[in-house]
Amino acid sequence: MNRASASTLVKAFPLYTLAATGEATAQSSPLDRAISHFVDSDWPRAFEQLVPLADIGDAAAAGIALMMHRHGARLFGGAFPATPAQRDHWLACSTHCPE
Repeated sequence: MNRASASTLVKAFPLYTLAATGEATAQSSPLDRAISHFVDSDWPRAFEQLVPLADIGDAAAAGIALMMHRHGARLFGGAFPATPAQRDHWLACSTHCPE
């Protein structure tokens, strides 16, 4: 990721969502494992693991998945598909669901 993309990424969502670093362990939460893939720049795997969490109402996962869907090509060099219903749900969750 280049410096401009990283700057945009930092502005896109809170840094606390990137708090997990290093290898995920068997005791990590599903969100921790998804974030670990994100931190390791394994964007497709991160998105694959974030979507089910976002779909069940995880606010952090919803915010990250929505950002990846909206800005995937620009920030990550690829598309991350979502249905209109998923986008609406993720937006509602990321702004109204408790953490």
